[in-house]
Formats: sequence, C-alpha cells, structure tokens
Amino acid sequence: MNLRSYPHDIQKCELKFHSNAFPNNILQFSHPVIKMHPEALESSSLVIAGCETFVQKANNYDKYFSECVFEIFLQRRMEFFLYQVYTPN
Repeated sequence: MNLRSYPHDIQKCELKFHSNAFPNNILQFSHPVIKMHPEALESSSLVIAGCETFVQKANNYDKYFSECVFEIFLQRRMEFFLYQVYTPN
C-alpha cells in the first residue's frame, strides 16, 4: 500500500488467474467481457474508481501460460474519512 497521499489515494487490487498445469498451447484465456455494477460493490469507506482486464502470457519454469488479470481501482470516500477523524467515538 502506498499511503503518501492518504486519504486522497487510489489503491489497485490485482486478481490473476492462470493454470500451471496447462501451458499456453493447451489452455488460452480470452479477453473477458465485464458488466460491472459499481454501486453494488461499494462500501462505506471505499468506492470503485475503475476496472481494467487483460490477458497476458506468464512465464513459469521455461513454459508460457495464459493469464487473465483483473485490476480494480479503489478510492477512499472523503466524507467517511472526515467523519471518522473529526467525530469522536
């Protein structure tokens, strides 16, 4: 986590899916189509600022494997931060 610009920071969460059992010539991921509903995934402190997906080749033990990567960008809600800091418990 990079907290230098906290609470105005944006965090990137990566999800990587690949198979070590089946090399690229047997199993290949295709580019996924995502229909995302950000309002369903938001929390009180974070909001989804964006999402990217791509397929790449991963190198492992001199073999190439297909890898599907999802990147989700999360941004803090300033209202939540101000409420937590300036309101006593």
